[in-house]
Amino acid sequence: KEFGETHFDNIYYIHIPKTGGTTLSKVLRDKYKTAIQQYHNHEDSYPVRLLAHYRTDNDNVLYIPNKKYIITIRNPISRFISAFHHMMKIKSKIKKKLNSMNIFNINELCLFIEKSPEQFNNYIEECGGHMKYGIYKYLTDFLNKCPTKDIIVIITEQFNSDCFNKLKLTMDGNHKNRGNYEHEEISENNKMILKNYLQNDYDIIDTMLSKNIISNEEYNILV
Repeated sequence: KEFGETHFDNIYYIHIPKTGGTTLSKVLRDKYKTAIQQYHNHEDSYPVRLLAHYRTDNDNVLYIPNKKYIITIRNPISRFISAFHHMMKIKSKIKKKLNSMNIFNINELCLFIEKSPEQFNNYIEECGGHMKYGIYKYLTDFLNKCPTKDIIVIITEQFNSDCFNKLKLTMDGNHKNRGNYEHEEISENNKMILKNYLQNDYDIIDTMLSKNIISNEEYNILV
């Protein structure tokens, strides 16, 4: 399943944070010689032609008929951990706030979520960022409206091969497929805490399987 020679004006990219989207955006821009249209909670400075910035619970991706959609998606726990490190690295205000809550690493964050989930939710709602804008924030309404035939899914864990097989895009070799986050160990108990916390994201992956948007093999990679 691929888009063939679909004109770039009819291709929209749903850029869920920390799924390889920056790399894919640049490669698509090189292919079409213009910035591809995106849905993205945009916090970076690289030049893209944006359709919208989504910053509230009510703002899911708007489905437009007769368009083609590319979605990058990643295991929810890996995506969340990557988002945590990203925010701790580039957002000093968020880092300072988390540190004031005695959160200095992902395992401490997990324990805080288990103990005080509502407090953490309130904090995330206030600060926004890539930890807040996960899979379900983008796709909950969209998947109920968009036909399966108009969606191409790129799995972050097999990013290079998916880009080549589904989009006919060749990566330059600089992007590594991302699976389980390798930079920091996380305990099995904390994985379960995050899985429970991110249940809405896992529900979206279940929906994608039930609608044949992803295969059983892709589902097993994502969950």
